[in-house]
Amino acid sequence: MQNINDNSERIVLPIKEFDALSKSINDIVEGCKLLNENAVFFSIKDVMALTGWSKEKTQAVFNLSDFPSCDFGKKKIVLKTAFLNWMSKPRRRKELFPENKWYEAA
Repeated sequence: MQNINDNSERIVLPIKEFDALSKSINDIVEGCKLLNENAVFFSIKDVMALTGWSKEKTQAVFNLSDFPSCDFGKKKIVLKTAFLNWMSKPRRRKELFPENKWYEAA
């Protein structure tokens, strides 16, 4: 009987690339944990963890007129189901961040 490990190939990555891959995997795992929790609302930090957007971009999205956020004291929050529904509709970067030119190809 052949051991399954005998046929495995070794993957060699430089440490820098391994760290980047590890961080990406951890971000995905944290995002999945957020979706599975019993939380009813997402904060700006939660949305940042789920999407990978910067704090500035996430705050800009929370300020969009069609984004279903609300103010809770000094904090902005979004109902989890409303956020998932909003995210299910396709959007272009131009629609989300019209004031920025970072999305245009040079």
